[in-house]
Amino acid sequence: MRDNDEILEANSERECAFYSDYLLKNIRSASIKNLRGNTHEERVIKLNEELEGLIKKSRAPKNFASQMRSAFKATQLPIQHFRWVDKKDERLCNWLWCYLKKATSQAEPEEAVKNESLLLLSAKAFQIERDTAAERQIDILDAFYHGEATASQQQEILELLKAKWHEIRQDVSVTNWLEDNNPTHWSWA
Repeated sequence: MRDNDEILEANSERECAFYSDYLLKNIRSASIKNLRGNTHEERVIKLNEELEGLIKKSRAPKNFASQMRSAFKATQLPIQHFRWVDKKDERLCNWLWCYLKKATSQAEPEEAVKNESLLLLSAKAFQIERDTAAERQIDILDAFYHGEATASQQQEILELLKAKWHEIRQDVSVTNWLEDNNPTHWSWA
């Protein structure tokens, strides 16, 4: 059996399809019929079985899974685009995490109806409640990187979120009830 570094895990259908296409384009003896499955999990298993068989027959390099992961990562929106999601900004991370959790939920898609591309993000990223802004920032990145949105769709979603955040950040109604010289109010807020 192969090393864990050489086993592929696909977090989305888009990632699984990328790996299958990449394998078929780069290894001539790879067979599309060996990659078929009824579920996402089956397709990932078949993909790993096909890759393992090709490696055993010396038709694919031993590190081909790593090459495939690197090639997929290159199709993702670069991390620099997410710099504005600062884990030190607790208000931003909390708002963004809650907003995306609600928007990606199939149970409450009213926000997603306004912008269907939000449904392309991974709802799995928000299944566990988080206590810190840093944990929530990781979930936000996972929603993008483990979802079905392409890099250009991810960019569009980020622009939408930045605009919404700008509106929220400018809204002072949240704090204008606070008295300037009342430390109790400010401490509570």
